[in-house]
Amino acid sequence: MVNRIAAAVASMGCLAALINDSIVADETHVSRRRTPAMIGDFFGGSPLRFQADRTLGSAVVVANDLDVPLVLPSGGSLLSLTEPGPVGIFSTQLQSVQDYQALLRAASPLPPTFLVGNINDNASMTSSLTVSQIQTLFSSTAQPYDIVPIQAPPSTYTDGVQIALAAIYGTGGRSVFNAGNSGAVIQGGIDTLSGGEDFDALYFFDYVVRFDTALVDAASGGVGRTKIAEGGTVLPQDRVFMRYNFVDAVNYIEGRGLGLNRFTPGFERAFLDGLASFELRAPFATRTTTTSTYDGVSGFSNDRDVRFGNLTLYGKLLLIEREQLAISGGLGIALPTAQDIRVQNFNGAPLLE
Repeated sequence: MVNRIAAAVASMGCLAALINDSIVADETHVSRRRTPAMIGDFFGGSPLRFQADRTLGSAVVVANDLDVPLVLPSGGSLLSLTEPGPVGIFSTQLQSVQDYQALLRAASPLPPTFLVGNINDNASMTSSLTVSQIQTLFSSTAQPYDIVPIQAPPSTYTDGVQIALAAIYGTGGRSVFNAGNSGAVIQGGIDTLSGGEDFDALYFFDYVVRFDTALVDAASGGVGRTKIAEGGTVLPQDRVFMRYNFVDAVNYIEGRGLGLNRFTPGFERAFLDGLASFELRAPFATRTTTTSTYDGVSGFSNDRDVRFGNLTLYGKLLLIEREQLAISGGLGIALPTAQDIRVQNFNGAPLLE
């Protein structure tokens, strides 16, 4: 009888031990599931700026019917010609005097031109070559319509083009004479210079705008890149979450900072008995921007709308778990789902993308 009682007590002791172990194991499992999320933040983003000179368009000033005197200047003199104005400013598909020369040599029709302004000054040109050098240039090729390099025009030409192009592209740019694209040709393709010829001088100008503005973080479409510490957990677990951040005075343009609301919904799913997990985050933000528009007057303006960021996937594995220590590791992958960053002119022409 004593032996049976002792055996029964021993059995009850084993059962209590099993129950106790089960409770400890279950408490460990529960505590693992209830591990609080870490407090982190977003990457601040790159301090990007867009600084560049961009040519928005061009125009050509045509000083035509410039008569060469019957008696040429001395061979060492530059060729300077003047006729009464005004002089026209034209918008054209031609980008250079070389384009003009190629069409003339091929006997192809010239593209249409549109008068966009006038210059109240004489039509004039001054060659960059001497008379003797021009004659050598003509004799060195059998093809007609040789281009004679010319010097920069009077400042009245630049001022007139500035006014005309500012009315088309906005007031923030400047007109720049393009010497490489400019030049003069003799009418009719005459390939000699002996006196009495007529020159047409084409002065090409570029309308250049200097851009300088802050850009949003291009890697995240203005939403921001998340750190794993932002709402992350060391231990794999099952959870659904929605995190919120407010960022004040976001300066996409200096002096125009506004608040940005950022939301990060997602979920984490554990598997392999809580030893591993898969996590998905889908951040988005309100009042952020992905498009900056140059308005031609005060600089840049930004759109303000809801923008989705990069979907981020995390795989996590619990490597070591002790009573007071846990080590996990994993891999995060950001999918490029955020909207592209775009800088554009007020007429929609892309400047940077």
